[in-house]
Amino acid sequence: MKYIKTEKLEELAQNHKLDTTLVIWGVGEPTGEIITWLNNNGYGPNIKMVVDNFKYKFYKEYREIPVIEPDKLLNLESGTYTILMALEDCVCVGGGYLGSLERMEFLKYTMCGTYLE
Repeated sequence: MKYIKTEKLEELAQNHKLDTTLVIWGVGEPTGEIITWLNNNGYGPNIKMVVDNFKYKFYKEYREIPVIEPDKLLNLESGTYTILMALEDCVCVGGGYLGSLERMEFLKYTMCGTYLE
């Protein structure tokens, strides 16, 4: 895979972090790789939505998975979701739109991008 480290996903699987409902943050090439890996390893049914702060305006679905705006995350039940970050550029992490989610302490962020060592 070009954009993600499968070791990160394997580690999440071993720690049962992928057994919950999954939300993928970001529409792009890493998203496709994460979805492919999850499908190939039996976690595909756990993917419920893709969140993107900009592309939700253009995409209603990505690989048949609904694309929603970040504000919709406020409707999630506390402690029931794991968010997989599918961002190509680590500059986005800690940017304004992620910083605005700090008030949602119940969400667990898991980084899957290649920029993580």
